[in-house]
Amino acid sequence: MLSPLDIISIFLQFFVCGVLFTSAYIFIVRHLENYDIPIFSLGLSFGFLGLYISVGVVSNLLFNLNVSITTLSILFYLGNICLLFSSVFMLLSFVYKNRKKPNIYAIFLLLISLIFLIYLLFYQRFTPCDFFPSNLFCFLPVSLIGWLFLFSWFLHTFDFFIKQLNDFSAKSRDKINLFMFLSSLIVLATFSIIFLFKNISEFPIVIAFLWFLLFVSFSFILICSIIPVNSPLAENPVRYLRTKILIKLMLIFVLLLVVIVESITLATIAMSKIALSKELTKIDKLIAYNSSIEISIYLSDRDVYSIESESFSKLLKKIGNSNNRNLLLLDSNNNPIYFYDKSIDKVTRSYSFDKNLIEKLTETADHQIKFSDRDGLEMVGYVKVLKNYPLKIIVFQLEKEAYYEVIKLETTALFFVILGIIVAVFVGFYFAKSIEIPINALIKGTEEIRKGNLNFVIQTNTEDEIGHLAKEFNTMTRELKESQDHLVASEKLAALGTMAAGMAHEIKNPLVALRTFTQLLPLKWNDEEFRKKFVSVIPPEIDKINKIAENLLKFGRPSKPDFKPINVENVLEEVLELVDNQIKKNNIMVSTKFAQTPKINGDFSQLSQAFLNIILNAIQAMKNGGELIVKTDVGMVIQLGQVPAPSMLPKKLIEAKAQGRQTPMVFIEITDSGPGISEEVMKNMFDPFYTTKETGTGMGLPITLRIIEEHKGSIKLRSQIGKGTTFIIMLPPIEEKEEDKNQTI
Repeated sequence: MLSPLDIISIFLQFFVCGVLFTSAYIFIVRHLENYDIPIFSLGLSFGFLGLYISVGVVSNLLFNLNVSITTLSILFYLGNICLLFSSVFMLLSFVYKNRKKPNIYAIFLLLISLIFLIYLLFYQRFTPCDFFPSNLFCFLPVSLIGWLFLFSWFLHTFDFFIKQLNDFSAKSRDKINLFMFLSSLIVLATFSIIFLFKNISEFPIVIAFLWFLLFVSFSFILICSIIPVNSPLAENPVRYLRTKILIKLMLIFVLLLVVIVESITLATIAMSKIALSKELTKIDKLIAYNSSIEISIYLSDRDVYSIESESFSKLLKKIGNSNNRNLLLLDSNNNPIYFYDKSIDKVTRSYSFDKNLIEKLTETADHQIKFSDRDGLEMVGYVKVLKNYPLKIIVFQLEKEAYYEVIKLETTALFFVILGIIVAVFVGFYFAKSIEIPINALIKGTEEIRKGNLNFVIQTNTEDEIGHLAKEFNTMTRELKESQDHLVASEKLAALGTMAAGMAHEIKNPLVALRTFTQLLPLKWNDEEFRKKFVSVIPPEIDKINKIAENLLKFGRPSKPDFKPINVENVLEEVLELVDNQIKKNNIMVSTKFAQTPKINGDFSQLSQAFLNIILNAIQAMKNGGELIVKTDVGMVIQLGQVPAPSMLPKKLIEAKAQGRQTPMVFIEITDSGPGISEEVMKNMFDPFYTTKETGTGMGLPITLRIIEEHKGSIKLRSQIGKGTTFIIMLPPIEEKEEDKNQTI
């Protein structure tokens, strides 16, 4: 029968299988997304190991139901094949991670696996050991396959040991490799104990503890595989359990269910065992009592030596056969006289038993007995001392047969409990995801708002509190977008007002020329020289006025972002034309150093506004004259990026591999020779409504920052008191494929 520790071990086996299958699914999905052969091989290894353990659980339960030896032999071979494949794929994972020519080693490993498979199918005999679930597995693996499995895990552990040494030398704060090494080491040690110590099944508490270690170790291997190397969670992977609401909900839901169901199951089975044990004791006592009466009646008109006769032997056979029990007749010295074996329906004169039984027979009173026979099989029965005769009779049977109905009940109950837990896990996962997905959408929305994307809308179909929160969030972003649009319009008007005086002067000069020539036109129409001068002066002046008007319209007209390939030099030249009068008015010398930069994907109007805000600030900082330097260049930057938050969603399983890759950028530098900016002011310059001017909205630079970030760029600021300020704008160029696509469109 199953003890409470046996049942706990079965549940732990079930959880280990769940972790292994989850790991296999995640690793295989990662391979499909990123073509990662080592991860794919590791996923298959974990999957086959999960199948191996599942076969062990099923075979243990089926053995309790007295299934045929054919079924058990099939499970035996199936389990060892799964263990073989798990070992081979673990070795393949190591080879593809650490060898320059992995295909050669892969072919070699496949040949080894084929040899092992042939050996297993044709030369290995089926020798089931103790099939009770107190064993860690339903049967010991083929020795060679067991050693191959341990060797594969040794290489896996050694690989992470080397990586941890490298992290230690580099003084890395990441603990991923450390946790992977320790978890792999525990797995290796646990399986080594299982394979090397054959009698470990005699210690159920050790078995349960080993399963617990395997569950924890495989769980941390899974967690460490999900966490990105450069994320804050890499410094303490245990924090991952506290950062995922999905895991919290699943742990609460599933563990609570398991504790309740397992407690009810254990209590029900325990009560059934107690009730059946009492009933069996009554039956065995009654059989022993009736048997003693029949023997006493037989001996009543005979002497005690008549028990040596054949008729007495037939009497014992009749008693045992009618009651379906084994009978053992002992003399006063506890020596066996007769033994009726119901399995062969014969009476013999000898029976071998251990010292444990002799000690239990020293009692003179009638009592229940439990002992092991010569083959180690557990027996239960009842001892009856015959009065007036120096004889004892023991009525007994196999414990497994005696408690077959209870064993059948507990095995069937475990099947349904495990099935119920599987259903509960999927249901719990579904409901947990229904909570996690809207929350992740809200997190994504806040991140987009932080980046300045106010057009982001959270899509949600729920009508609960989270759905209501998402709708309110969308309303808030819409109103915030409207407010920002008003602020942008106000900032544009402020910029237009700043330029108005200069524009008026720019337009006034051509108008004076037009007025003068128009007044002289009737008087000097016949003057050929006047007409030539009129034709050479008036059209350019009109074009100048027209260009100023077009620039003002282009800058002031509200428009939706229209991203297309543009040259930043063209944008800068147009902005410099807009502020040409302010530059001259403030006696500012302009120097431009434009390189041959690639095109960027941007909105001409928005970038004009961004550059104009920076250049106007530079002009206003040089009221007594100075130098304005505008440069463009192209170069490489180290793109560290943001590590995405870990998630169990398949699309988020693949983390960015190149966290330190070089990325090309177009650089725009705008430098003034003004008084410079203090560090305190620099910290707040891009905050909304922050301004050091007597008049102004304080939204110029925040809007500029938003525009640049919407173009996937960034701004850096350098300033030194008394020497000036430099704005460095970095914008990503169009990649060749993207540019070809835009041109094709």
